[in-house]
Amino acid sequence: MSQQQGPDALDRHVATEMRFADWAKESAVLIALAMIGIGLEYPLAKTIGGGGPSGIFISTLAPVGLVPIAVWLVPTLGLPGAPWLSSMLRQKPSDKRFLGLVKPALLYSLLAVTAESAANFIQHMSSVTGTSGPSRLVRGFSPARVRQMPERIATYAVSASIGAGIYEEIAYRLVVLTLCVWLISRVWRNRLVTPGAGALWCANLLQGYVFGLMHLMRGFAVPNRWNLPLPLVAMTLPQTWAGVVFGHLYLSRGLEAAILSHLLMDAGLFLLLVGVSLFGSY
Repeated sequence: MSQQQGPDALDRHVATEMRFADWAKESAVLIALAMIGIGLEYPLAKTIGGGGPSGIFISTLAPVGLVPIAVWLVPTLGLPGAPWLSSMLRQKPSDKRFLGLVKPALLYSLLAVTAESAANFIQHMSSVTGTSGPSRLVRGFSPARVRQMPERIATYAVSASIGAGIYEEIAYRLVVLTLCVWLISRVWRNRLVTPGAGALWCANLLQGYVFGLMHLMRGFAVPNRWNLPLPLVAMTLPQTWAGVVFGHLYLSRGLEAAILSHLLMDAGLFLLLVGVSLFGSY
């Protein structure tokens, strides 16, 4: 009996060591990518101004430290994680081609723009000052400043689009959404049951709300006619509902698709903002 159990125990030990090694490698790569994303966002944030140190730390740096936890939870929750990256690190052929992510990424970037536009329109209609144009979504990003340094702002905007697409999807879709799914799955039904569609939708809405709230902490300005507390204002933020769209894409296609979609949306919006600032008026 013991001779039969020995190989099984050894196989389990080897499998555990392999999983630990894969987990450590993927966590390290994702943390490095997140830090690169933060670095790419920094020039634009420094140029136009940002939130205070505490808000920047909580909304930017804190989620990076939770990446290893999220990576460990992803397979146990049945979430997609980063399938293309995981296959590459394990040197295993993936059944999904990276170019196949382009079409859904484009579609979801348009859906995110639609969601942001609808939320921004609602904010504009509820504002007594009427200052909720695209240039007011980010504190300090005004047409006058763009005209002063158009080439620099345009370059920084492209860099920030790439950085935000990488960092924010790792931080909020991979980390925050995974933690929300884990938390809800603990109370939704039996904790051993893979979370169903209802639990996933609740988790997605929750992470979108957290995503919007963190943008407030990072210095995004919105009209607030009724002087509502920030937790309620976050429900109306364009970023909140764009985060829900990207969360749905992450759950259906994985992290890489969400990164690409976010990157395409931000690049388009930033360059449109620069163009309107230079050639149009608000």
